[in-house]
Amino acid sequence: MVQKRIDREKIDKFTLTIKVSKPSEPVTEFGEPYNYQDLSQTQVTILIEDIDDNPPAFDNSNYVLGARGNTDVDTELLVLHASDPDASSSPITYSIKNMAFIRPSTDENIDMDVFHVNSETGVISNNEPLGKYVGGHFDITVEARSSPDARYVAYANAKIYILQDRDLLKFVFYKRPNEVRQIIPDFEKSLKLAVAQPISLNIYDTNFYARNDGSLDFESTSSCFQLLENDVIIEPKKVMKILNRAKSPSVRELYSNYSVVAIECYTKKLKRMSYCKYTNLMPGTSLPMFLSPAEQQRIYEWQEMNAPLADAASFRSYPTLR
Repeated sequence: MVQKRIDREKIDKFTLTIKVSKPSEPVTEFGEPYNYQDLSQTQVTILIEDIDDNPPAFDNSNYVLGARGNTDVDTELLVLHASDPDASSSPITYSIKNMAFIRPSTDENIDMDVFHVNSETGVISNNEPLGKYVGGHFDITVEARSSPDARYVAYANAKIYILQDRDLLKFVFYKRPNEVRQIIPDFEKSLKLAVAQPISLNIYDTNFYARNDGSLDFESTSSCFQLLENDVIIEPKKVMKILNRAKSPSVRELYSNYSVVAIECYTKKLKRMSYCKYTNLMPGTSLPMFLSPAEQQRIYEWQEMNAPLADAASFRSYPTLR
């Protein structure tokens, strides 16, 4: 007899040991391990079948991100993921239940159909160019469903700000893009610890670094980013103060550990906000001290023996360090 509700998600089987005795013998609690040689004992295993009695759950129920106004149509902007603990549940399907565009400067607050979500993968993409929505944001509610039963649904909210380049900052890493993409999760965690503030980091567009003349630096990577506090985007000037290495040894250590060589921000003319102050440099070079001694020495020796062939302004145009 089942005395209380069984939850298969917690226990999927029970193993019972049953012992028989003569009617004349008193009934006592049996607590000894099962002995297969004792013919008065037997063991029964009860497997619990699964039923769909739990709703799905999103990995994260709130998302805040930015999208550039010049974003191409059908660009993958966000991937939502939900799971259902019930093994017997139907595949999860995603759908947008509500979408509204809000632009505080003009008091706009209207329903729009600018984004769509892939019903199978949970990928949110844009249906049209986003340039005319710069300065506003979209509030989107996405439903995940694993059953026709209306009780078994979950919801996630996504806030997508439409941005101009001037709203973004760039980390410049002395690493290649494939290396930066691998370290971003750890970099985000370390950044939160370094600044000791309840912030979150959004990173977009991790690509080879483009110099001011348009040429690419194949030894470096730029990643556009924003900082958020309480799901509100922090303005670039305040971000630059938060990330000022000169005032924070922990931030300075962060940049050294992850090879962050600069932060750039956009104005009418691109302004480079470098965190390589070039005050502690290897004698006779323009190399920042966060490079390893071996790397510094290798480039220094090359500079002594050869005249730079191209792009003398950038030490990363010298022989590859890899």
